[in-house]
Amino acid sequence: MSKDTNKNSKDAEASKKRTAEQRFKAANEQLRAYAEELRKDNIDIASRIKEFEGVCGLSQLIEEHSSRLEEILCGLVELMPPAWQYPEITGAAVLFADKKVKTANFKKTRWMQSADIEVSGEKLGMIKICYLKEMPTLDEGPFLKEERRLIDIVAERIGRVAERIRAVEQLQAANQQLRAANQQLQATEQQLRAANHQLKADEQQLRAANQQLGAANQQLQATEQQLRAANHQLKADEQQLQAANQQLRAANQQLQATEQQLRAANQQLRALANELSSVEESQGRRIAGEIHDNLIQPLVFLDIKVKSLLGKTQDNDLLDSFDQMRAMLAELIRQSRLFTLDLSDPVLYELGLEAAIEEWMRTEIWGKHKIAVEFRGDGRSRDMDHAMATFLFKAVKELLINIVKHAEARTACVSITTGEQTIEICVQDDGLGFDYDTLLKKGSKTSMFGLFNIRTRLAHLGGSMSIEAEDGCGCKVILKVPMERNEQN
Repeated sequence: MSKDTNKNSKDAEASKKRTAEQRFKAANEQLRAYAEELRKDNIDIASRIKEFEGVCGLSQLIEEHSSRLEEILCGLVELMPPAWQYPEITGAAVLFADKKVKTANFKKTRWMQSADIEVSGEKLGMIKICYLKEMPTLDEGPFLKEERRLIDIVAERIGRVAERIRAVEQLQAANQQLRAANQQLQATEQQLRAANHQLKADEQQLRAANQQLGAANQQLQATEQQLRAANHQLKADEQQLQAANQQLRAANQQLQATEQQLRAANQQLRALANELSSVEESQGRRIAGEIHDNLIQPLVFLDIKVKSLLGKTQDNDLLDSFDQMRAMLAELIRQSRLFTLDLSDPVLYELGLEAAIEEWMRTEIWGKHKIAVEFRGDGRSRDMDHAMATFLFKAVKELLINIVKHAEARTACVSITTGEQTIEICVQDDGLGFDYDTLLKKGSKTSMFGLFNIRTRLAHLGGSMSIEAEDGCGCKVILKVPMERNEQN
């Protein structure tokens, strides 16, 4: 009996324990349900708060930038990520018409949410939200239904704002057009008043013109009579003109004949000038040869003889006389050689005009007078006629000597440019300059190769000389002659 009672007591306690455990489990499950419901309520409240903050922020943006849609869109993309459940992995972008703004972290992912922006029923843009990584699935993928409601509200608000801004812009444009039309209307009214005044003035002028026309008609009749008289006079003048034309034709024929004679004389003069230059060149070479053979060589031989006598006497007076004699002989030989070079320069004959000018500038202008020289040539004048080259060489020497004598220059420059038909030589310095007309009045025509004679010889050869000179600014002389080739070439 005692054993049965204990067993029943244990069964009752076990039953109570099982009942208590079941009640505990049920209470625990109910507590979990309350906790889950509380969590969902908290999420819902947080979402509502974020939604409220997002809508308030959008309203503030619209209020601050009511007429600047681009600034509203720029503020919107920064405002939207904090309103979503996971702001730290949320990116936002807004596309509207030709505008596109986005957060720095926005990119296309598998977890996207978007809403269309419509203006007057037309889709003009889109708002896009992205999560950068996968999150738990909720109402719309990883997004809450409140987030869908929020993005739709924002898209709808942006559409209404854009529509309002567009309407304001259209209204402003219409107002501008209206003001312009009003101004145009006022201007037209003023023009009409002016045209009316002008019409009245034109009417008065027309009456005056009719009166003048009557007077002009009378004057025309008088003029017609004068024209008849003038016509008779014109016929008489025409006969005189025909006679004058016949005389003019005869004079023209005579002028043409004279011009032909003048051309022939000019050609003959050039030929004579060329022949004169050739004769001067050949005579110069001949005289130079005569001086070398009949003067310089005997002087050199005499110097050798005097030198040999120095060793045959001890008389100091006689030795001094011999030294003086040798010095005089050396000077005579030097002067004779310079004279022969002036008559016929072997460098000119052998190497051509450019080499002769460059060598003479180096030895004479720089070597003796220490005036810096510069020579520029194109190497195309070597086949020039020898007579022409000789004349140009002497002319350039004359110009350079004038620089040494009168210019007080630091630098002298000669350049030669050879064309197909002409050769041009420019002689330039940085000296005192001069007045060419004044120089002519002072008598420079008497110089053999002075500026006047150079100009004259150039004219005979069909060339020209131009001078650019001014007191204190140096001088530039340009010689230009026809390019005559050496017959041997």
